Amino acid sequence: MKIADVLIFRGVPKPYSYLVPDIESDEYQIGIHVDAPFGHSTVKGLIINISDITDRPEINPEKLKSLIGLRSEEHTSELQSPD
Repeated sequence: MKIADVLIFRGVPKPYSYLVPDIESDEYQIGIHVDAPFGHSTVKGLIINISDITDRPEINPEKLKSLIGLRSEEHTSELQSPD
């Protein structure tokens, strides 16, 4: 199971963590725009980090919401994970 840290495009100063859907997990990458649940609405966000749940023991996955989907027309290939 993977977790994505997402910057929300609503002036929120910190990223929020979301579960990455298992079905399409390989399509979710750093720099990809996504739709995410936020309160009672859906917002646009940008994935800034992806990690495995085992690498994030401080996070309880039962409290996380799943990302809703990719915004495929807005993939940004110039942002990549640091090596």
